[in-house]
Amino acid sequence: MHKGGKRISAQELTEISDRAAQTSPTHRQVEV
Repeated sequence: MHKGGKRISAQELTEISDRAAQTSPTHRQVEV
């Protein structure tokens, strides 16, 4: 899943969160 280790940087965490928001419209509405 990840190249490095199990550690996730804040930037990656944001990317994952953003991707999840795009995947689930419900979560997106809550954020907006």
